[in-house]
Formats: sequence, C-alpha cells, structure tokens
Amino acid sequence: MMHVSAGRPYLIPASKLMAIEVTHDPVSTTISLCGTFDRSERSAFDRVMESAEQASAGIIVDLRRCHNCDSSSIILMLHHKRSLGERLQIVVPEGGPVRRILDVSGLTRRLAVTTTVERARELLLVSL
Repeated sequence: MMHVSAGRPYLIPASKLMAIEVTHDPVSTTISLCGTFDRSERSAFDRVMESAEQASAGIIVDLRRCHNCDSSSIILMLHHKRSLGERLQIVVPEGGPVRRILDVSGLTRRLAVTTTVERARELLLVSL
C-alpha cells in the first residue's frame, strides 16, 4: 500500500506511458493521471486509489492531462464510482480526447464527470 500524505504533490511513475500525481488536502485526495491510461496501468491506479480511499473522505480523479484512455480503464473507473458513489469525482475537460470517448460511450453522465478540480471539490463538500 502507498502512503498518501498532505503537502506538496508527488509523482508516482506508473510506466513510460503514464505518471500519477497525487495531492492530498484535509478534504480530498486528487489523483492526476498524465499520459495514456490503459490496461497496463491498472495495478498502479488501483494501489493509489486504495490508499486514497483510506486517507480521504473524498477522491478526485483528474484526467485533464490524460490524452488516451482504453475501455479497461473506463470499466475500472466505473467500478470505483459504483463503490465510492459521490465520494469520487472525475474531472475531464470539454473537447479533450478522453471526454470524446466518454461522450460517445454515453458514460459522461453515468460517471458524473465535471470539468474542473474546483467544481469537483465543491461537489465533494456538498456530498460529505
């Protein structure tokens, strides 16, 4: 298990294709994915999510710097959304490649995607 601590963001190199940046504050843990999120990144993402679930009341998954996401990654996010409900907020910008994938698949609404980390924090505060 990884330790999620307060303070400055830190990077967890998942692979050559993706890095995971983690930031923790008193209300939430923000997990920012940078690069390509695919099946090979699943175990690293799950470890970070597990630590965040234990350390925080809420979790924000920030996909603003994620430029590709395969179906196994989307299924993984759906699994976490089902188990965490409103404690998990997912940030995906309008018009980006991941947003197009979610829009075409009809999952933007099911995942309750928002466009900014600030809005995700607001939604977490209301739900906690």
